[in-house]
This record gives sequence, C-alpha cells and structure tokens, in this order.
Amino acid sequence: SSLIALASCVGPSAPPPPAPSLPPIPVPAPPPLSADWRDWPVTPGDWSYRKSTDGSTSSFGMPGSAPLLSLRCEPAKRQIVISRVVDLPAAQSAGQMTLRTSFAAVQWPVAITPAGSATTAYVNATRAANDAALDQMAFSRGRFAIEFPGSAPLVVPNWAEVARIIEDCRS
Repeated sequence: SSLIALASCVGPSAPPPPAPSLPPIPVPAPPPLSADWRDWPVTPGDWSYRKSTDGSTSSFGMPGSAPLLSLRCEPAKRQIVISRVVDLPAAQSAGQMTLRTSFAAVQWPVAITPAGSATTAYVNATRAANDAALDQMAFSRGRFAIEFPGSAPLVVPNWAEVARIIEDCRS
C-alpha cells in the first residue's frame, strides 16, 4: 500500500519549452492615394439628421460611434459649423481644414475642441450660411472630401442631409 501512495504522488512538472520566436507578420502599407481626390475610397459610414430647439445637425460616421464629420446649423447666428475628428497630435499643430468638391478646393481656418478621447479632437470651421462653398459641397458630384494636415482625409457622399442643413440655416 505504501507503493500505491508513493505512485500517486507526482512531482512538480517541468515548465513548457519556450515557444519558438516567429518573425513579425508584415502589415502591408495602405496603397498611396491617387493624385485625384475623386478616386480616393469613400469613408465608411452613413449620414444622420437631427433637429433640435437650437438648430439641426447632420452627422457622418458609423452607427453607434462618435461622428467623424458633423454639419451643425446655428440659425440664430445664420452660420454652419463643420466639425471633423482628427488625431490629437495633428490638431495641436493647428492648420486649416480643406474642403474639396468637384467645383473647387477651399481652405477654412479652424478652432479645436476636445473629442472626449485622449487621442482625438475635433477641428471646427464656422461658415456663414450663405457661403458659396456650402453649395459646392451640396452639389459636388456624388462626394466631397474634408482634409486636415496629419489626419487621413474623409471622403463622404453628399446625401440629402448636407443640403438639408444648409436649407435649415438659410430659411
């Protein structure tokens, strides 16, 4: 019986051998963007529209996530605030937001606001509701782009929500 008791005792097991080190998996670099912004891929997402007592907002992004781009009408001031999310280091370097449409490219000065994240912020361009570039945004051929130095460009479809915000601020 002492042999049975001795046989049931198991000594500490040896640690498993270390896993062989594998070379890192190469991550392909994204393809370079074409020189023509109209060939750039459209940013994934959808537009949504919301009316409130102090104005209206059209937002673009993935459902359930913070918007990547917002157009907010402030009817009392007859102005539209265009806000896009950027990487925080890019926002800290300041700069101008660039709007590209099938009509032209324009640059707008921006103000910076926190985005509730340690790594992102919003840059905001405030425009008069009668700014002709807003019409160019609404009537651009299928899409427009919003760029900010140091952040990937946003290429978004110009659905009815864009024109609706402009109309809200002009009426």
